[in-house]
Amino acid sequence: RKYTNPRKRKLNSTSKMSTLQKNCAAIELNNQGVAHIEAGQYGYGMQSLKCSLEALKTLIVVAEESNHEGQHPESRAANFHWSDLPVGEEITCEDSFVFRRAIRITSSGTPSVTLPTMNEFAAVLYNTALANHLCCLRRGMQCAKLVRKTAMLYDMALELIDTESPSSFAFLFALLNNRGHVQNELGMFEEARGSYRALREKWHAAIEHDAVRDYLNEKDCHGLFLNLVVFSNPSDMAPAA
Repeated sequence: RKYTNPRKRKLNSTSKMSTLQKNCAAIELNNQGVAHIEAGQYGYGMQSLKCSLEALKTLIVVAEESNHEGQHPESRAANFHWSDLPVGEEITCEDSFVFRRAIRITSSGTPSVTLPTMNEFAAVLYNTALANHLCCLRRGMQCAKLVRKTAMLYDMALELIDTESPSSFAFLFALLNNRGHVQNELGMFEEARGSYRALREKWHAAIEHDAVRDYLNEKDCHGLFLNLVVFSNPSDMAPAA
């Protein structure tokens, strides 16, 4: 009998889930993807996160249908937690800094009556982009198609995230920083400068709220700040080594 990878079998089964099951599975699949990223298994991480996105899309449709019918399901309270660095990945200053931590999600809502927030959707998109990004880095950023897909996923996450909430500062740092890196690699230098400019603005806003070290560790802060220094001068904007 043909062998089926148990991970793949579990992922494929989500297409047959009820709405309630998808509600419960979306977070589980995201966190499974994060575990794969931590283990350096970026391909498996992409598979899990793709299924998490599919489950979330179904829930968004349910929310739209409920609103159309005059019902207003409450959004669940999602909490975000940074993962550990992937196995074998270290923060270095040799190249432009890439934020390598994924986001785990926990929820305090009751799955049967609550729906995901836009920040939750943005977190899964960020994780998916990160898995692609780390895979690109492993290949020396040589796969242009995958690099472009990564940039698109970061863009989608940025469109959904709540940019005004202080609790979203670290999330925004990671998104803007990593998008800038990918845009730079694609030769989109003006767009990359825009990403780092936006990062600098959010950095100053976070300092005003005294929120930088509340959400980032010292090494992450150092890496982000180094990028702000390096890419603050347009003449320094060139493909990373």
